[in-house]
Amino acid sequence: MELDKIVVGANICARFPRINKNGTLRENDLSICEYGYHLNNCRVMKVIRAGPKEWFKITQNFLIDSDLWKNDAGEAIGGIGCDNPILACKNAIEVFRDPDLLQIVREEGYTQVTVVISGKRAIAVNTEGHSYARYVGDVITVY
Repeated sequence: MELDKIVVGANICARFPRINKNGTLRENDLSICEYGYHLNNCRVMKVIRAGPKEWFKITQNFLIDSDLWKNDAGEAIGGIGCDNPILACKNAIEVFRDPDLLQIVREEGYTQVTVVISGKRAIAVNTEGHSYARYVGDVITVY
């Protein structure tokens, strides 16, 4: 995988463990081996290029609150996004109550993530609105 192609706005595919909220990258990797994984289409909202010391610090405790997972406006990066204009004026309740709108999200939606890159590895973080790395997946493809 070409890590230099991972930029804000890029689409990626990431492998997330079925059992999430793991405390460390090692626990995350072991969870994938033991319980399996699912693939998510993601959109990169922020990129952090970490040196070895920063990578170690980040990957040793995903469950602490951190500003790393926020955008410039101070909002947590995560959750579902969809670019279809039909959804532009709809709130989540409207979408989830309408089977046709929900199908659009299933087909065209993506997970909004922060990507942390170090060496030859990249991880995708979806806070799902929290201030910690709630869901962490391995980036496997950039497209």
